[in-house]
Amino acid sequence: MIRKMTVFAAALGAMTAGAAEAREPFDDVFFVRIHASAAELYQERTECRSTAEHMSDTAASYSNPQYGALSAMGSALDEDALHEGGLHKRLQRAVFDDCMKEKGWTLVTPTEEELKTLLRASPRHPQAVNDWLRGHEPPPPPIPAPAAPVVATAQSTPAAVTN
Repeated sequence: MIRKMTVFAAALGAMTAGAAEAREPFDDVFFVRIHASAAELYQERTECRSTAEHMSDTAASYSNPQYGALSAMGSALDEDALHEGGLHKRLQRAVFDDCMKEKGWTLVTPTEEELKTLLRASPRHPQAVNDWLRGHEPPPPPIPAPAAPVVATAQSTPAAVTN
């Protein structure tokens, strides 16, 4: 009886560990932007994941001005290659990265130690991601220098018309 309980507990522990390690696609991809929060990153990453995963769900997506060409190209290629994951996953990743870029995010690759910490964070416990975002926040864009005033010169003014 004790042996059965031990085996059951070990199996339950393995299932729990597997569930904890189960991640969504692109959960190991991190981006930064000025004044970002973990909540924004999680929200927009979810939106872009959905865009990437559903880019070729229907024939109508071929007319999508942003990703229609990618969808059509992927469908035209050998279906077996797509289902094995190589090209299809690369196309999804390209769409995902572009979507995040369109939302103002910049891709940053965390170190191995940072990645371990970041992957333990979640939308419910985002402090590690917030700390990482603050530590990797890009500098604000430079303020453009004021334009030099335009000074009219004799050469730049039209010649007087005489009759």
